[in-house]
Amino acid sequence: MLARVQERGFADLDLAHMSVLLYPGPQGARPTDLAARLGMTKQALNYLLRELERLGYLERAFDPRDRRARRIALTGRGLALA
Repeated sequence: MLARVQERGFADLDLAHMSVLLYPGPQGARPTDLAARLGMTKQALNYLLRELERLGYLERAFDPRDRRARRIALTGRGLALA
């Protein structure tokens, strides 16, 4: 799967990134909920989220219902990958 994604123009992704982006994907998720779903620590997930933000696949925005929390939003590049 990773090879096919990379062949389609997303060569900057690696296997660790794919765990975050696999179905159902992170769109709208809270990082803490996503970490629990993936079975990883919040620290490990935040590292991957920072990398995916830097690469332009997602961004973290404040949750409009709870300004203390953040939600993950795919960017145009992230949606193209999905």
